[in-house]
Amino acid sequence: MLCVGNCMSSLKEGTMEVGTGETYIGMNRRQKKPNGIAIGPNPGEEIDRLTYALTIKNTDGKVEAVIFSCPCHPVVLYPSNTRISADYPGVARAEIEKRFPGATAMFLQGPGADINPAVLVADDEYRDTYYSDVLLTGRILENDTYNIIQKGMKKLEISIESIADKIILPLSGKPKTQFTLKNADIVQGEILATVMSLSDSFRIIGLEGEICNQLGVRIRGLFANGFTMVLGYVNGWIGYIPTAKILQEGGYESICSDFAEPYAMNIEEVLLERIKALQMQIDK
Repeated sequence: MLCVGNCMSSLKEGTMEVGTGETYIGMNRRQKKPNGIAIGPNPGEEIDRLTYALTIKNTDGKVEAVIFSCPCHPVVLYPSNTRISADYPGVARAEIEKRFPGATAMFLQGPGADINPAVLVADDEYRDTYYSDVLLTGRILENDTYNIIQKGMKKLEISIESIADKIILPLSGKPKTQFTLKNADIVQGEILATVMSLSDSFRIIGLEGEICNQLGVRIRGLFANGFTMVLGYVNGWIGYIPTAKILQEGGYESICSDFAEPYAMNIEEVLLERIKALQMQIDK
């Protein structure tokens, strides 16, 4: 409430712009092995690389804030390097703020639950990394974001509407056999979903879990017009939210959650239907 109060007491006139591009900092991490799916580099799997940039400018046209998002786990320091840092998003933020002196940059996590930084890859395995790898990855993302801002932004006519509601994701009715979290005793697959419309042409979909990459694509596909930013870790964390394909294949992302049972195969269908219904409530 203090933050909200501070914001409301320091309102300024300004404009918001949005643009999209791509980044190549990530790679699919669901490696196909003879005995199933393991966490490791999978360069053959096509991934969604959509990157977002939002800017807020004052009445003089100066950039006051940059919000950016991409679909990749912030785990460059992996697996044995435990140095505390904000990983690549922290470097990207710092570099963006250098580009726009006086501005504040903020990173939002896109649907990259099954995407790890490509810099980790050494042949068909992951290697130990160094902080120089964090710097490299963050600077690449910053450059990708800067290029969007310089060349591809669209002004938004702001009209804010939002809604949040619980979605019950179907569970399989079968006990978990692996990747069970210590607190995985919740028998109902309840998550919180939020839809925020900032204009007729831009909306943010937020879920309280780690959204697998292609699920983000399908959520965006629900909306024919404008821009749809899909974000994970919104208002909490219940584990991974996989696609039906990932559930069929198995592996870490298919079963790691706070719920006592694995997801049912129709999870994707149910989730998409409920998100669309929330958006329709805003559109009334």
